[in-house]
Amino acid sequence: MPNTRLIRITLDNNFDLFGLSQQQEDFIAQIPKLIDDFQGVQGPPGEQGIQGEQGEQGLPGTLITPNYAGHVTANIEGVSFTGTTWPNGSGAFRTFNLSTANVTISDNTKWPINAQIPIIVNNKLKENTINGQAHKWRFTVAYSGLAQGQQYSIKAKLYNPNSTFQLFGNDFIYTITNQTSGELTFEFDTIADNISIPDGEGYLLDFTVIFNSYPQNAIWSLTKILRISYGVENGILS
Repeated sequence: MPNTRLIRITLDNNFDLFGLSQQQEDFIAQIPKLIDDFQGVQGPPGEQGIQGEQGEQGLPGTLITPNYAGHVTANIEGVSFTGTTWPNGSGAFRTFNLSTANVTISDNTKWPINAQIPIIVNNKLKENTINGQAHKWRFTVAYSGLAQGQQYSIKAKLYNPNSTFQLFGNDFIYTITNQTSGELTFEFDTIADNISIPDGEGYLLDFTVIFNSYPQNAIWSLTKILRISYGVENGILS
């Protein structure tokens, strides 16, 4: 568009056009109309602004499951081996019957809040139902009525009856000599998976005594279960 300079001219009734040609006079007389016409003409539209770049698409979402790290301590009553004999003889395993357990949660912690987490479900020992979470189990077994001067060897086994999984606690064996009563502790490590998590699945605790002569007044009682559930790295589970 050529450069244009707009000159404002004001005419009044006394303006003397003497000495101008008729053509010049006619042109000057048209100036106010030309100015009005010029001001009324809409200019060409401005160029459209450059559109901003589209933002990057977000990364796929990650499912975050609450990271229930913590522990549960359960006091147990009603789960014992008694009797004057040990069925099937020395070294035979017997399973603690958890269906008779009277469970009292004595203390527990859980991130992010405190809450009771079941430890025995359907008569089986149960982990947190979070796939891949590691757990430590500590079982306390109290004994009494052993014969003075006798030696007894003790083993405990944690196993899943519906799989081949089994663990023997504390390097397999305890030896009791010249002691008639006391407590034993057994520790096991497990990882929750698609075999132990489903409803109806879980673990059982077996126990055996190796002896020369079984004491007729012996009592073996499961008295406490501690389950520690470790946090998963970064708190992200799937």
